[in-house]
Amino acid sequence: MGFKRLLVTAALIVFVALVLVSWLLPIVFRIAAISFAIVVIYVGVRILVGPTTPVPEDTSE
Repeated sequence: MGFKRLLVTAALIVFVALVLVSWLLPIVFRIAAISFAIVVIYVGVRILVGPTTPVPEDTSE
């Protein structure tokens, strides 16, 4: 009795974990894609605007 109950509990845990993973993976991929796009846009803007941005001058001398 105990072994069968343990087996059913393990199967339920695995099933819930699989459902959670399959439900969370698209969200994780979406977050990663959005953050990647933000980084790419930020880097592109920095490269385009880079030369014209005022560089803080060293006025200590």
